[in-house]
Amino acid sequence: MSYFGLNPRVRQSGLGIAEYGRISKHGRFHARAVLAEAAWAAAKAPGPL
Repeated sequence: MSYFGLNPRVRQSGLGIAEYGRISKHGRFHARAVLAEAAWAAAKAPGPL
């Protein structure tokens, strides 16, 4: 997850409740782009996956 930058941002201080935000995008841009293109192609393809 961290390699691709798909892990959520976490804000937490001490023992308080953790707040999860959007994905961090601190990873490999090209790998994340390839995953996104593969997901779009799979979503648009007819029939079962």
